[in-house]
Amino acid sequence: MNPDKLLQHEYDRIGEMTDKQLSARYKKMTKPEKIEAFGKALKKTDRHPELQKTIDKARMKVGVIEWVLLKDDFSTSYRFVTKPNNPKEIAIFCTKSSSQEDRFMPHCEIDKAREFWNELIKEGYECQ
Repeated sequence: MNPDKLLQHEYDRIGEMTDKQLSARYKKMTKPEKIEAFGKALKKTDRHPELQKTIDKARMKVGVIEWVLLKDDFSTSYRFVTKPNNPKEIAIFCTKSSSQEDRFMPHCEIDKAREFWNELIKEGYECQ
């Protein structure tokens, strides 16, 4: 399934489910692309924060993972990158269209990174 359709499918599904049902569904999931879309949909809709943390912890066991937030006008993007040597920290990079990538927050705790992520979503950034 194409990633956009998969993500839309997850939005449609989670809108009808309780937190208990969301947890049960996650436990049955095996395909990484479905888990990724499910996690993105949970974050974008701000559903079940505890399950979001569980999914984040599972991602970090795999190694380096990154997420990108991009502004509508493509002027600025933020990359959130897990640190395999310290899974409790995320490095955040900011890129402006007119410059090279800058280290924005090289050592950010997961909870602070999540708060910053949520602020950027409210400002109109979208997950890519």
